[in-house]
Amino acid sequence: MEQFVLCNYSVSTAEELPISGYYDMQIDITGKIIVEVRLSLSNKIKNSFDLCELRIPIYNRGLVQSYDVNASQGSVQLVEKRMLVWNIGQKFPSKNLEVFLTSSLQMNKQLPTPPDMYEDPFCVGLNSYVLLNFRISDFTQSGCHVDSKSMQVSGKSKCKLTTVHEYISFHYQLWNIRGEALNQKPKS
Repeated sequence: MEQFVLCNYSVSTAEELPISGYYDMQIDITGKIIVEVRLSLSNKIKNSFDLCELRIPIYNRGLVQSYDVNASQGSVQLVEKRMLVWNIGQKFPSKNLEVFLTSSLQMNKQLPTPPDMYEDPFCVGLNSYVLLNFRISDFTQSGCHVDSKSMQVSGKSKCKLTTVHEYISFHYQLWNIRGEALNQKPKS
């Protein structure tokens, strides 16, 4: 009667990133935070999203007092005065498969900010990152598919079998090009 997950799989390394990105955050002499993000969709990825959003958390810097934003498409909103959320939309422009966002944020460090999920001991100075979340239905980057006609369900009752495949991002981070990003040394 209900849907359930029969199996999941993940690919540890992809030949090509589905979405490549550039994230530049800097602080000018007045203390204003300047952000620039550029994202490029690989031409091997289906250009049709159920969800495509970029989260820009503002860690350890107080609350956003004011902001100015310019996005090539989609909409941007400020959440809890601590995070910009860019809803990119369901497609990248088919002409160049690229989108961009620029923003300047004025922070108010005078307001008390209780410790919470917007504090990260590593994200100080120019250390920062953005999180990309996306979901694409009826697509897999690996090309792996389950043939629903080859599946059998045992039991006395008849049931309808439906298979669904989705491509979902998980902790897809872009680190600030000016910061000291977390690095992992290659194994020797």
